[in-house]
Amino acid sequence: MAFIPDGTDYGRGRGGLAAHPLAFGHILDPQTLKQMLFPNAWQGNRFVLDDFEGDTLNTFLWAVDGDTGTTSFAIPAAGSTVAASIIRGDTSTDDNEGISIYGHATLCGDKNAGMAVRWRSSVVALTYQELGFTDPLSDYTLPAINDIDTPTIANGALTVAVQARDASQTLTSMALILDGDATYATSKVNHGTFTPTVDTWYTSIIQTDGDTVLSYIYDTDTAASPTLVSGGFQSKVAGFEGGTLVQPWFFFGNKTSDSAVVDLDFIAYWADR
Repeated sequence: MAFIPDGTDYGRGRGGLAAHPLAFGHILDPQTLKQMLFPNAWQGNRFVLDDFEGDTLNTFLWAVDGDTGTTSFAIPAAGSTVAASIIRGDTSTDDNEGISIYGHATLCGDKNAGMAVRWRSSVVALTYQELGFTDPLSDYTLPAINDIDTPTIANGALTVAVQARDASQTLTSMALILDGDATYATSKVNHGTFTPTVDTWYTSIIQTDGDTVLSYIYDTDTAASPTLVSGGFQSKVAGFEGGTLVQPWFFFGNKTSDSAVVDLDFIAYWADR
């Protein structure tokens, strides 16, 4: 096994992400060491971690959007009661309102792109969300998936690899939804029966390996002790067109008049050069 770390190594780390302190217990394991070294091997790899420090969101990395009446993702004002180093958005009290944050479409499966985001929501019932990779969309106040029970892709998307759920559908738990443009048909792999708990932190990871996608969901409410949720690892071989440029993407919306406050603690993404 070559010791050069690449993008496929990083998203498969022990305890959520390779650089997590729990990985140090396996420091003599060559695979774990490769995972931990990946962010520092910058000559051959790309690695971006935005921990949302500072006064304002980094608009060179991210764009945000939201329906009229929503509050788009932003770093809370200085001196507010919100904990530091997060961004927060609010879906508002109008039905079918959504908020999103997304990056540039410079990543692809053929370069082993991966993404991780730590998130929580104040409302779970009658909400819908998705996160992962998608090619550029027509409307960033709408999801790329318009049906989860029988998955269909909309909103200008052709290539997607997202964790998605819609509590207004028959399947109300999380699923991995994929589409590979003309190469692969739309597909779905259920994340067991996982449904998030209100105000609980989770870390979601999407890791590509060419046309293969690996998907992880960890309970990280105790940040130092990440735990893979039941059904939290799923994968799909030959479900994603690795040659298409895609962007990191997080969307959250409501299907009722209850507004959902959504916090993101960090977003990371990586790939081979």
